[in-house]
Amino acid sequence: MDEERHEEEISIASILLLSATQSKVGEQAGSRMYVDTGSGGKKLQATVDMGVDKVYMAKELTDEISLPYKKEKGYVKGVNAESLPIHGVARGTNIQVGAWKGKVDITVAPLDDRKFYVGMDFLN
Repeated sequence: MDEERHEEEISIASILLLSATQSKVGEQAGSRMYVDTGSGGKKLQATVDMGVDKVYMAKELTDEISLPYKKEKGYVKGVNAESLPIHGVARGTNIQVGAWKGKVDITVAPLDDRKFYVGMDFLN
């Protein structure tokens, strides 16, 4: 019961944070929430996923927006998927979500469906 309450509190806190940033929040196909973001002068949409622990971007998207990153060792594992090696991390990347601006570390990883995720690391 305590775990359910904790998850509910995290969800409420995350929704309040998105509201405080004055972000445009929408819904993608499959009932996933997304927010309009910006990085490097490019407008992007990021999927908000409470099951994701970091900020992830597909290598194809980092190449498209010319986001520099350093090769680092690490792995990413999706639900019902094998662990795959990451390509690297873009440390201290400027990002904007609504009125909020700041720096985040973006893990560059092989992603198959959506190309940009913000998760608990960002929302906390």
